[in-house]
Amino acid sequence: MRSEFKDYYLVLDVSKNATSDEINMAFRRLSRKYHPDISADEMAEEKYQEITEAYEVLSDDKKRREYDLNYDYLKSKKDSKEDYTSKNDSGKNYTDED
Repeated sequence: MRSEFKDYYLVLDVSKNATSDEINMAFRRLSRKYHPDISADEMAEEKYQEITEAYEVLSDDKKRREYDLNYDYLKSKKDSKEDYTSKNDSGKNYTDED
């Protein structure tokens, strides 16, 4: 089964053009905020795991290149799926003309 696309740039709150230093700083900042030993947030452990996963990919040049190769395709696929779902959740029949 395929895993769901995760936007690691969004997770770390950095741009796709972020430098290694920016990625490191974002990871340190978010780690201090969500580390389970520090944070009182109920979701801290889950958030910290997601932050760590994003950092492991984006801080490694080879993994980041592989991720970036598929990024635009997977993001657009996820966005179009979310757009379709939200439109269909409205209950409108899209075969009817307005």
